[in-house]
Amino acid sequence: MYLFAWIRADGSNTIVHELEYDYIAPIQGTMAIVKKGDKWGYLDIRGELSTPVHFDSIMIDGVYSFVNGISIFQKDGLYGVTDGVQFSKPVFDDINTLELDDYVTGSFNGKQGYININGEFTEDQEEAYWM
Repeated sequence: MYLFAWIRADGSNTIVHELEYDYIAPIQGTMAIVKKGDKWGYLDIRGELSTPVHFDSIMIDGVYSFVNGISIFQKDGLYGVTDGVQFSKPVFDDINTLELDDYVTGSFNGKQGYININGEFTEDQEEAYWM
C-alpha cells in the first residue's frame, strides 16, 4: 500500500488530501483511475471517489486509462463504460475499442453492435458513440 497525496499547486506544497491506494494513474481530464487491493475505481480531481473501489478491471485496449473521455470497466465478468461520472450498468459480454477514431462496439446477449452515448447497447450504427 502506498500513500499518495493531492498537493496544492500554488507552490506551497500543502497536502490537500492524503490517499491510500496501491496504484493511482495520472489524472486524465478530470479523473484518475485507482486500485486498492484487487479492485479498481475512479477519483475526481479533488481526490474524492466518484464510485466505490469495486470494479474487477478498468481498461481500454490493455491500458488503464480514458480514451476520449471514456473508460471501460469490468464487474462480475461483464463490462460497462463510463466517463468517470455517468456509468452504464455492467451488462455487456464484451466491449471493444479499436482505434481512437472508431465506434465503441460490444456484444450483448450474443448480438454484436454498438454502445450509445447513454452506455446502452444498440444495433443501429447511427446511434453509436463515436470515440
